[in-house]
Amino acid sequence: MARFPIIAYEQLTDANTKQLYDQTSTESGFGMTPNLLKSMAATPDFLTTRWHHFLSIILQGTLPRMFRAMIGTFASQASNNPYALNVHPHGLSTTGIGETKVFEHIATAELFAGANHYTNAINLEIDII
Repeated sequence: MARFPIIAYEQLTDANTKQLYDQTSTESGFGMTPNLLKSMAATPDFLTTRWHHFLSIILQGTLPRMFRAMIGTFASQASNNPYALNVHPHGLSTTGIGETKVFEHIATAELFAGANHYTNAINLEIDII
């Protein structure tokens, strides 16, 4: 269970927060407001700040959205965050690359994450080239 309330649209009393939910639903590409943002609705200023941060980096940045989705997937894999591990591969699939490629990206991230854990565990020295 979340430590902060997940506030549904119907529970909102602030008109600006309702407008922000509408915007996140249409502009995020998901057709709904993600629970990540709903968990911030009890503090509307924080929610607004985080949404604008998301907008400026994910939706309005110059890096292709597929690359940003890939980075989100890799970061989720590295942090082993259950919420993000479900959300980011879905976001990656919305870029049109197909499920096989999404799996390949996740498998690649897992391979490198495992290698990183291993080399950290044995304190492996960098190769001298």
